[in-house]
Amino acid sequence: MESAVPANRTKILVIENNPAAREEILHELYGLSSCEVRTAGTREETLQLLLLYEPAIVISAFAMPGFNEFETLDMVKTHDRNIAFIYVSGSMGEEKAIEAMVRGARDCINKKNLKRLVPAIEREIEQLKKQEEYRREHEELKLFRRILTYSHDAIAIFHKQEGCVFVNNAFTSLYQRLGMSVSEAEEKLFSQLPSLHENLFTEEIEVTDSNGERIFLEQQVFSYFEERRKSSYYVVVQRDITSRKKYEEILVNAREKAEKSDQLKSGFIANIGNELRNPLNAIMGFSGLLASQTDKVKQQEYIHVIQNAGEQLLKLIEDIVELSRIESHQITIREENIQLNELMNELYDYYAFYMGQQKPQIRLICSKGETSPNDVITGDAGRLKQIFTKLIATAYHYTVKGEITFGYRKTGEKILFYVTATGGVFPAEILSCLSGTSSYYESSPGNKYNAHLIGLVISRHLVNLMQGQLWLKSNAGEGEEIYFSLPLVTGKANQTKETVSIPDWKNKKILVAEDDETNYLLISEYLKETGCALLHARDGKEALLMLSQHPDICLVLMDLRMPVMNGIETFEKIKE
Repeated sequence: MESAVPANRTKILVIENNPAAREEILHELYGLSSCEVRTAGTREETLQLLLLYEPAIVISAFAMPGFNEFETLDMVKTHDRNIAFIYVSGSMGEEKAIEAMVRGARDCINKKNLKRLVPAIEREIEQLKKQEEYRREHEELKLFRRILTYSHDAIAIFHKQEGCVFVNNAFTSLYQRLGMSVSEAEEKLFSQLPSLHENLFTEEIEVTDSNGERIFLEQQVFSYFEERRKSSYYVVVQRDITSRKKYEEILVNAREKAEKSDQLKSGFIANIGNELRNPLNAIMGFSGLLASQTDKVKQQEYIHVIQNAGEQLLKLIEDIVELSRIESHQITIREENIQLNELMNELYDYYAFYMGQQKPQIRLICSKGETSPNDVITGDAGRLKQIFTKLIATAYHYTVKGEITFGYRKTGEKILFYVTATGGVFPAEILSCLSGTSSYYESSPGNKYNAHLIGLVISRHLVNLMQGQLWLKSNAGEGEEIYFSLPLVTGKANQTKETVSIPDWKNKKILVAEDDETNYLLISEYLKETGCALLHARDGKEALLMLSQHPDICLVLMDLRMPVMNGIETFEKIKE
């Protein structure tokens, strides 16, 4: 087996069937350490080495048995027109030499003057190096141009004297948004470019698009000197940072809001201590009096005060804990069917009795909508009752005389709940809280505890968690109306899962080109139940071989990254 040719050595193929002549040529080439030489004496050897050896230079005799005139030259140029071809002959006349040069030969050397062979080869090697360098530069230029063209940043390149020489797609799109043509944008930027002494600078600029919207750009300008052309260039890169600026603004606002909220919370916590002390003082004080009091009537009065203070304290603690749980996202909502009419009856029975005792001048009305047995509210019955309780309590607290009506009705795919107070007048902090424009700490005057305000904040959060909305309709001087809506699911949820049928591919043959055994095993497991026949190729060349051997393959699953020949190259070969 022949050893592989080092990448930095030039491959030379010598085509000569005469052993003595071949030895003369090899003797001349012996001193070329930068070259690797192979020889061929027949047509078959020549074709095989052209295909497998891939020489850069071919040295050939002119007249050989089994070859027509110029046949070796035509054979080489047909295989690869870039191969440098040199004739070495003792019988080629001047006319034949001229025709050979016309056909593509690089040189024709007489066997009597073989000393010219090495300089000719060295000249060709130098030319090949220049061609390879040019090819690499050309490929790099194509790659860089493609990268620049499809970059998301707007890029323009300007020659110092000649002006703009390149703009990419993003540049064109950006200035179209700004209502400018590409030529106008080029002229404007070129006139604004700094002295080349300023090597690099970055700045943020603000512009306005054709719709009047603000656009923020991060602009980089730098210069470079191109040695080969002895030319100076500017490069302008503009990146749209409008989204980033908006996010920065959002973060700044959020930070300021958080800082303000922390300050308000601190004030609230400082004041809540007084609210806790008041009922505690009442409980402790009247408990001491109760121990020394013998009058039965006084004892009952003290017990009543202690009970009220205990209920007040418990309510305060419950509200604070609930508010804290909401703000720390620790509230969970259960999904269950809610019997609305039963819930309405419970609320009415409680508040009708309570109002009858405390404010008989207020009339309580419960308006129950009509629901069919299939109507299901997705929500938490306990939380819904909690919301109604707090809304009714607020309406009751701020109503001196009139009617309080609560109920629900179906509106499309939602259930609309409401609490109205015809004689109620809500203060500004309640209106602000119900409108959802402020937090509890912002709404509460002086950061003081307000049971009804906390209750409304809790209600608003609970409605949001139940995928609903809460809003207020205030009628100046005629009462207040609070509404909230929750989703309505009609009928029971369908629990039947869609089944996926397994196709019958028993007569199908699939080729899987995958070098990773684990990935192949996974694919084969997925396709096992279909009954298809699987073929496994571990590289692109093996896949091409299997495709030629199995014309009945109906599908190819190809990995893009494989040894020997990758997936993209293999697909191109298949298309051919």
